[in-house]
Amino acid sequence: MSEDQYINVMPHPRILGVLGDIEFAAWQCLGELTDNAFDVFQSSPETGGEKPTVSISLPTAQDSRSTAEVVVQDNGRGMSLDEVRKAISAGWSGNGRHGALGLFGMGFNIATARLGRKTVVRTGRSGDSYWTEVTLDLPQIEASAAYQAPYRQVPKANPSEHGTVITISGLKGEQFEALRRPNALKVIREKLGDVYSYLLTERGFRLTINGKKLPPESPVSGMRNAPSADGA
Repeated sequence: MSEDQYINVMPHPRILGVLGDIEFAAWQCLGELTDNAFDVFQSSPETGGEKPTVSISLPTAQDSRSTAEVVVQDNGRGMSLDEVRKAISAGWSGNGRHGALGLFGMGFNIATARLGRKTVVRTGRSGDSYWTEVTLDLPQIEASAAYQAPYRQVPKANPSEHGTVITISGLKGEQFEALRRPNALKVIREKLGDVYSYLLTERGFRLTINGKKLPPESPVSGMRNAPSADGA
């Protein structure tokens, strides 16, 4: 395992902390992170023969706030260090499309900052001998008065492994409580099932929440990336 090195993070984490207080529901933040992965699947569907999959893990009623995490994992092609640096830079878009920041338009930074204070991104491409792991600890970065986030290279068990894992911890109190409400999981499943109905039904994408496959809603209501009536 390599020693920590650092990459520049913009904007200042104090700004991200403020943006993270904007009223977005948990399902919208999860939708943003899911959408980013689905965008990559559509532009570069390299999953080693596996079905394009995003797996979301949410806290349960048994979890405490100090240990609770939100994890969003995909089996996409993974990213290089430069790609992950750009991906965690607010407002950066890889292909210039309006939707490139995600369906909900808030971007990676705001989606993660809204949920918690610490985010770890681990990503790797097939053929790489290591995972690139970047840690965005907003309180720690802010206290350092620098724009730097540490990253390291973690050896892979198998060089053919690929994909990205986003782990959010230090969950904000209101988000932690919202995710643990009795109907929270049901609401999130219904919202995301509706949003991604077309991709799950027609494109064969797969989305799971806490290990359970998401059954899509009616394809008529799920409009994410569905073709328009004129075929556009």
